Amino acid sequence: MRWMLALLTTLAMPQAVRAQALGAPPRVPPAPGCLDARQMGEVRQASSTELAVQGRDGQRFRITLSEGCPGAGRADAVLLAREGWVCGTGQEYVRIGEATCAVTGIATIDAREYAAMARASQGSEDGVATLETVE
Repeated sequence: MRWMLALLTTLAMPQAVRAQALGAPPRVPPAPGCLDARQMGEVRQASSTELAVQGRDGQRFRITLSEGCPGAGRADAVLLAREGWVCGTGQEYVRIGEATCAVTGIATIDAREYAAMARASQGSEDGVATLETVE
């Protein structure tokens, strides 16, 4: 019975957690400045062509999209990249529902720039700020 409980617990854990629990080495980016899309914590859309992304490790990035991609800052936005690394080298995309937008660049940003982009994500075209829903 105990082995069955251990097996069910292991299967229920996300793959990244299982790998760390089994003593696997941490993921190493293929190049400096790459974002581990599997560890994405928060996405904010500052404009139709720019996203601010914060990883679960606290790293912050600005992602540039090739064309306007409305709704890319939504919670259900998914980054698609080879082996989960977004480096701005091509063949990387943001998917929101049926829409897919190409990533053309990525840059590491500091807390100040991330905060400015997050503030911009809450405004509208007429300058009126949109507050998050209160529950």
